[in-house]
Amino acid sequence: RDVLGSRGLGDVYKRQLLTKPIKALHVDPEGDLWIGTKNDGILRIRDFYSRRTFTRENTDSYTAADSPLGKNSVYTFAGSRRNVLWIGGDGGVCYYSYRHRRIFELPRSGALRRIHGLYEDRDGVLWAASVGYGVWRIELSGSADAPVAANVEPVELGLKARSRNFFFSVCEESDSTLWFCNHGIGVVHYDTVSYTHLTLPT
Repeated sequence: RDVLGSRGLGDVYKRQLLTKPIKALHVDPEGDLWIGTKNDGILRIRDFYSRRTFTRENTDSYTAADSPLGKNSVYTFAGSRRNVLWIGGDGGVCYYSYRHRRIFELPRSGALRRIHGLYEDRDGVLWAASVGYGVWRIELSGSADAPVAANVEPVELGLKARSRNFFFSVCEESDSTLWFCNHGIGVVHYDTVSYTHLTLPT
């Protein structure tokens, strides 16, 4: 379904639930709409498709002042096989725990910042695309409700990619193929088995 339905999201601005531009949208398995913004943090609309109006009574707001987001610019959400929702932004990688009903910073994720794309692959590995810091592969440990970064390493994509480390998104084509979208050099095809890559200019 169209995440905006037939109504659009103008109501969140009319009611001043948000004041800054929207950067990410995600509907989770509970039917809640997560909205990431540039400098307004996150707005969560509970049971989105059943709502006709959006008010403070049926929404939750998360900012760097009241959560571990670190920064108020949030650019991406990603589902998980674990009982969490991945969150990426200028402050790094966080997750929302459905068990604990709150946001946590991903422990041991290091100095990851400016995350614009996240994807958990079929093996449970988390991939992070960042602006200025390249692409990262994050192996996870911990529990389904409280993941921990067991190993965080940069993905080698060649000299040309390193000189233009502005990556905005990541998606999986198959169980061994990922695509990374880069501003400046095009898209990068990456084989997770052979660790080879191919840049396709746009």
